[in-house]
Amino acid sequence: MQKQLPRWGQWIGTATGTNNAMLILNIDKDRTNEGTIYFQDNDKSLSSMKGSVEFIDNGEGIVGEITKLTTFGANSNREEVIPKTAQLILTGMTLDQMEGTWRADNGQCGEFNINIRESTESQVKAEVIDWDDYLSFAIKSKRTTSSFIFRGQPDSKYPLRTSFHRTARRDLTRYSLEDMSTLNNYLANSNHGQFNLSDPKEFAALLSLAQHHGYPTPLLDWSRSALVAAFFAFRTVKPEDSDGFVRVYVFDLDNWTTYGQGFKSISMDEHRISVTPIEVFSQGNSRSLPQQSLFTFTNITDIERWITIHEKPGVEIIKAYDIRKSSRQLAMKDLENMNISSAALFPGLDGSFEALKEKSFIN
Repeated sequence: MQKQLPRWGQWIGTATGTNNAMLILNIDKDRTNEGTIYFQDNDKSLSSMKGSVEFIDNGEGIVGEITKLTTFGANSNREEVIPKTAQLILTGMTLDQMEGTWRADNGQCGEFNINIRESTESQVKAEVIDWDDYLSFAIKSKRTTSSFIFRGQPDSKYPLRTSFHRTARRDLTRYSLEDMSTLNNYLANSNHGQFNLSDPKEFAALLSLAQHHGYPTPLLDWSRSALVAAFFAFRTVKPEDSDGFVRVYVFDLDNWTTYGQGFKSISMDEHRISVTPIEVFSQGNSRSLPQQSLFTFTNITDIERWITIHEKPGVEIIKAYDIRKSSRQLAMKDLENMNISSAALFPGLDGSFEALKEKSFIN
């Protein structure tokens, strides 16, 4: 009888032994027998690596065969012998944990332990606030603080998560090689231009365009305007839905730069956990400027956990304001009076019709 393969998702943990490292394993739901694994060595003089892993039942148990190993970054350690293949030998597995031993063809070996990181509840400190008080905060923050960026979500119960990570996909290497190439070819064939995917700026621009048109990406939309963020928080809330709260996240870029992860990356093959703010030039994207848009690129499902572990006493990097959904009518009317509406934020007929619908039929 074939043994059960690992659960799909993002697994994070450690490897110990001849080498000590952080492990990140990404498995897509439609390919639970394979994925991409990252091995970030704690010893900076040694290489960090990425490889493709295939899980098989060898008759004795589940083994992850790791091939296509590649290294990251320049390494001056000429004595290091880079492995070509490696194995994960599973000795214990539950829905949330995998453990076992590992070995590489260069003689390195040890034990590993990784856990699913797929939390479904927010871990950010939130404050319940009335709409009028939030409006005062939004106006004041625009005057006095340039380091804040904002994101509105229509329900306070759900954590920060990219549209890519809200799907049943986790493997960004596969996404980059397969999905982004397909999308780029589609745009070229439909006379919407083509992007040079080897150029990081153009790659980011394609991601931005895809994000604004509903295609899953590892980006989160943010705005430099707390009022624009509030619009997106309330936009899809139904007038009759008076229970619960919308949420606006406030992310302090200066504190993240000073106390956060310490590097920036928009690489799909980044071997470190990354949440990186980026601004993208708006080739073919007329929405970016009116929405005062910027993004965070991330390769981690559990964004909030990664940000909040960098906070310390006296240093707040991210927080949230929860506003009652019953405030929707008042909020949307105030925002319309400040020219923050679908017509302004979504240039074109779709935005204009949505704004007219809001004005004439939603109350």
